[in-house]
Amino acid sequence: MFKRIKRFEGIEFMREEFVRFGLETWGESVVDNKLLRAKDEVKRYISKSELANQLGLRPTTLKVWAARGIVPMKVVDAGLKKRYVVDCNAITVKNGSDGKSIGIREAAAHVGLPASVLMSLRDSGHCSRHHLSSRLKTFHEKDLQTFVQSILSLGKLISDIPNGSISLCDVMLLKFRNDEGKADFIRGILSHHIEVLGRTGDGLTDLLFDREKVEEFLRDKRSEAENGTWSLSEAAKYLHCDPMTLPTIIQQGFLKTVDVSFGKRVTAISVKQFDERCVSLAKLAKNNATSSRRLQSMCIKHNIPLAVFHREHGKVGQPFVNREHLTHLNEIIANSKRAPRISSMQLMREYLDGLQRNGARLPRRAGKSNNAAIAKACGFDRNTLYANSDVRALLEKFDMKERKRHSTTIKGSAMRELRRYLGQLRSNKHSLPRSGGKPNKAAIARLGGFDRNVFYLNPEAASLINNFDKEDQRENFSTQ
Repeated sequence: MFKRIKRFEGIEFMREEFVRFGLETWGESVVDNKLLRAKDEVKRYISKSELANQLGLRPTTLKVWAARGIVPMKVVDAGLKKRYVVDCNAITVKNGSDGKSIGIREAAAHVGLPASVLMSLRDSGHCSRHHLSSRLKTFHEKDLQTFVQSILSLGKLISDIPNGSISLCDVMLLKFRNDEGKADFIRGILSHHIEVLGRTGDGLTDLLFDREKVEEFLRDKRSEAENGTWSLSEAAKYLHCDPMTLPTIIQQGFLKTVDVSFGKRVTAISVKQFDERCVSLAKLAKNNATSSRRLQSMCIKHNIPLAVFHREHGKVGQPFVNREHLTHLNEIIANSKRAPRISSMQLMREYLDGLQRNGARLPRRAGKSNNAAIAKACGFDRNTLYANSDVRALLEKFDMKERKRHSTTIKGSAMRELRRYLGQLRSNKHSLPRSGGKPNKAAIARLGGFDRNVFYLNPEAASLINNFDKEDQRENFSTQ
């Protein structure tokens, strides 16, 4: 065009501006190389063949990749033909000749993720393609390194594994029941919706996450796959209750069920609505480092109504409290924490002093101290009697004194009645009442008219019965 125009002042300026407009601004075509003064002229818009030369690809391969969106390219009608215009500023991929290409299986093993997850992440753009590999389905090693480092940078290297954590390796072994579930978990990490607690190594499988949050994510993904329903165990875990109580909750109409081929499932909406209405004491006990039984006692003491849902087969029910009373209950819990706690040793001393002051005796079972009843009366768990040696020693000392004191008081009457009863058996040539081949001490005490604890508190009484039993057995043997 500029060859046919008569030369005049400013023609060169117009020519240069026209070429610059085509190189940098227009974008509807490319500038012919014949119009360029220098071979190294920087071009923004180039043709498909020029881009193929830069990337080391065949034009037909580049056309296929453009159709799949890997390489952005604009189609321009030029008469009866179609031309392709490429904006170099939109090209993010580079020539992959400075690294090797890796197959999908090898790439998945290299990063520690399932192959389907890695392919899904690349299709969604989270595992970006910045280097062209030799084949469409392969990965470039530099792209994989960039992807791994982008995730590893979200977690610091730690030496101690936090309690309640789970590694990414174990997360990938879970059953999401959702084709995109595992890939969505990685996307959640990259978008900072899923927090990384740390990492124990330099691989993706060494990343650590909060187990409860992972279970919550897993439950939501499974719910999507099951049309917004949860299994009974998932619902029980969400409500912090025993799965055995769910049939009662369902029967009373608080949860809606859906019949499936392998049983029943509950709708996620009904579970969340029930959770918004009330909360289990088991959940509150866990959050406040106490027991649900203690919280239940607080509610009864302060007239806070409870909804108790019984377990199947008539077992003890599980209490729930309405969220309307939750503020009041939390205040009671906070006040109980501020109150000074009495040690188990002091509680035991006060209990034993009270027994001695009132002339009462330790509760017993089969002649031995009843630890469950004693612990309940003291106000602590009976495991304290086994875990705290000082408390146990104090109880044993009191028990020994009580045995000696009680044995002296029963020597007179009980021993006389025992000797009288044994004398009657000898004169009538009767044997001792037995149970399982041994003397039945309960029956002997009942027939003799005295307390059977004499056999446990008075060694003389036990020796007397044993001697009579031996003589009785010898006589029976001699008569046979």
